[in-house]
Amino acid sequence: MNDNIRTEPRRPSLKTVGGSNASAQAPIGRLLTPREAAAMLRLAESTLAKQRQRGNGPPYILISARRIRYELGALHRWLPARARPRTVQ
Repeated sequence: MNDNIRTEPRRPSLKTVGGSNASAQAPIGRLLTPREAAAMLRLAESTLAKQRQRGNGPPYILISARRIRYELGALHRWLPARARPRTVQ
């Protein structure tokens, strides 16, 4: 029997875009597709895409050139940061 055989699947190297510079060793929570994230935030997918392009949306993970994911915990942390005080007196 070969002891060098890896029994656990490798976790892909993920590039986090936006948000804080967390340690690479930090555990990643549940990942959502842009469609799932938009539904959770009650936004259109296109709005989320525009926010990614402008850099003012929630932090996302770029898995490959065409695969984008949002960590559930990051969305929960980002949403309260968007809260604004009442502007009408």
